[in-house]
Amino acid sequence: MVLVIARSYPEPSKENEVWSMLPGRVIPFVEPVDPYSQKTERLRIVVQVGRDQELLRLRARIISAAGHSVHSVTPDEAVAEVQKARAAQVWVFCHTIEFYELALLAVAIRQRRPADKLLRLAGLNDPGQPPGLFDELLEPVEGVDDLLRVVAELAGKTGSETEKV
Repeated sequence: MVLVIARSYPEPSKENEVWSMLPGRVIPFVEPVDPYSQKTERLRIVVQVGRDQELLRLRARIISAAGHSVHSVTPDEAVAEVQKARAAQVWVFCHTIEFYELALLAVAIRQRRPADKLLRLAGLNDPGQPPGLFDELLEPVEGVDDLLRVVAELAGKTGSETEKV
């Protein structure tokens, strides 16, 4: 799409100041970027999954303040979220999810959405995690700065750049 801006100039020889149109500059417009395209350079959509609504709200405020769009869901709602065709996302799994649910969701995301990145927030009594299931793991002693750093790193990587933990 191209927009042409024309300028009007008065012709000095006319008594009633008739304006003529002279060609102006041409401004090319690029087709709008589809924010849900799988080919976006940065993953700015963060989906966090957990059971504690207050904790999800607090974490959403922190992550969104860093410039990410955050969508919070329960494990039951996460199944429908995986089905939606959207841009590549970073998934943040709260420690409030039972390990078997966590593993099932992670496998489903890996199969249906291989470009997505998975971050697990570990609890104090979590069992070990299978290798290759998550891109990153944050221990409970790591703070907000570490969370934001890891989310930003995952958001900036493509599928082939991340080594899975």
